[in-house]
Amino acid sequence: MTAYQFLASNAPLKEVKNEKVEIISAKEAIKRKIEINLDWLNSEDLESDEKIILIAQSEDDLDEIEITVDVDGNFLNYTKKLYTASLSWHYSENRALELINYIKEHLNEVTEIELWEIWADEITEPLIKRCSLSSLSTKDIEDIFGQEGFEVPKCLIVEK
Repeated sequence: MTAYQFLASNAPLKEVKNEKVEIISAKEAIKRKIEINLDWLNSEDLESDEKIILIAQSEDDLDEIEITVDVDGNFLNYTKKLYTASLSWHYSENRALELINYIKEHLNEVTEIELWEIWADEITEPLIKRCSLSSLSTKDIEDIFGQEGFEVPKCLIVEK
């Protein structure tokens, strides 16, 4: 099973791209003289414009916040909100502060936003907590997203 993290709101959620990573084609990598392992590429890959190579300066850069609008409605069993977006990242205090800033900006449009962590394909009763934006802290974010292992689905509802 896979744990999923997502945001839910009654207003569209702004996408956030991880600017520290880039996905390029093998053709582009060769053109840039980037060293690549040719053992896992076939000759068609080398000529293709298909973006299959991920570039980052460090492994830590792969863990930056990325928020992607959910078009499949994968999370509707948990939330009644109209809009959802997947959250991909690895918790750190600095990233939690970035997420808090994202939440502050989003709450200019709505009265609340939900932060979720669930198991994919398994629906169980979630643990739901509420807090106000003024009291939201990195500890609250860590309690939802920064724990090792998965116990139960969790939701933090942040209210304006």
